[in-house]
Amino acid sequence: MQASTRGSFSLPTLAALVLAGGCASSAPKPVEQITQARTLIEQAERTDTHRLAAADLEQARGKLGRAEAAAEDGDQEAALRLAREAAVDAEVAQAKASAAQAGKAQKELEQSLQALREEADRMPVNPGLDRS
Repeated sequence: MQASTRGSFSLPTLAALVLAGGCASSAPKPVEQITQARTLIEQAERTDTHRLAAADLEQARGKLGRAEAAAEDGDQEAALRLAREAAVDAEVAQAKASAAQAGKAQKELEQSLQALREEADRMPVNPGLDRS
């Protein structure tokens, strides 16, 4: 019996091809992106973001958790995508919280100005006072 070499590979050659193919298709774990997303979420949690944009912050936390799980499962592409999305969601949450705080400050300023105008209107005008 003669073994046919057409279309067949030896076991070491086949193993080398499988390993080379596996190495070429696996991306590195997105440690930097996961760390960035975690940092942005932690920064948001230290501010009023958790109160003013809770849904967006919770969405960021969920995506970060899924990114970490995907990285552990070897799905680096999904991990990278989810980590980037988590970072964007955390930034959106912070932006919404900042906008809400700015709106509140504007409203307080307008109320203060109105109170000053009312106080100025109540002050008597002294026609005998020479202001020149």
